[in-house]
Amino acid sequence: MFAYLELPFDVELLSRFKEVQLSGRMGDPTGVQQYQALSKEPLEKWKSVLTNPIRKAWCRRYFRWLGEDRLATMGYDLAALLSALDSVSPSMKFVGADILRMARGFVSCLLET
Repeated sequence: MFAYLELPFDVELLSRFKEVQLSGRMGDPTGVQQYQALSKEPLEKWKSVLTNPIRKAWCRRYFRWLGEDRLATMGYDLAALLSALDSVSPSMKFVGADILRMARGFVSCLLET
């Protein structure tokens, strides 16, 4: 990434992750609190959230809506994403809350029209 951005690379950057201060309104409130150094853990964390059939179906539709071209532009492969999603062990975690949110969203849409 540094070569692509034509920036000098300093190996100390890998160990000084916690010291990085992101300016702006949002910053990075989660990463700097949970990790002291760069970590690959977030690459797999999504699997604990996208486990139930409702979330998996939503995610599948969203990937297809984005389409192969947009995903490729961002460096992702649609088939690989769908395969990774299908490999997640199914569970019923969050199903009740998701059904309630869907119902609330449906009612909200009805009231807007």
